[in-house]
Amino acid sequence: MPINKAYPIGTLLAACRAFPLAVRQRITFEYVLLREVNDTLADAKRLVKLMHGLRCKINILPLNEIPGVPYRRPSEETVQQFQNYLLQHGISAFVRQSRGRDISAACGQLRFAERTTKRLTGQASQATMPSPLAAQGEQGCETSGAAATLREGEG
Repeated sequence: MPINKAYPIGTLLAACRAFPLAVRQRITFEYVLLREVNDTLADAKRLVKLMHGLRCKINILPLNEIPGVPYRRPSEETVQQFQNYLLQHGISAFVRQSRGRDISAACGQLRFAERTTKRLTGQASQATMPSPLAAQGEQGCETSGAAATLREGEG
């Protein structure tokens, strides 16, 4: 990934290992699972090796699919196997449940729609969701009544 040029993973993990944590504190890592890219047991094994010696937890985020983006969401079985491998090797791992995926309103999906609209029209649009989802306050969105407006730079 391009960010690794500025912040190589080894340097980042060394800084995490050196960071002073209180007794019950852990560092949280977000791991986006992409089908056939980083969702195999071999990938889980490499992650366990990377996390060795760190007091951490992993939030596993199965990809929210976006039309036009070549990556796909892994199967629920694959996600569960990945999580179980981490748990069996002493790493706290939690699968983040996505809300709004069925109507393309999950985290990342709205931001993609916003950027696409902005690029095509030259104007920002307001992404809206039905009121039950807006009330839940999806991450990266400001809620206002029955609509949610995406904040610039998030999602």
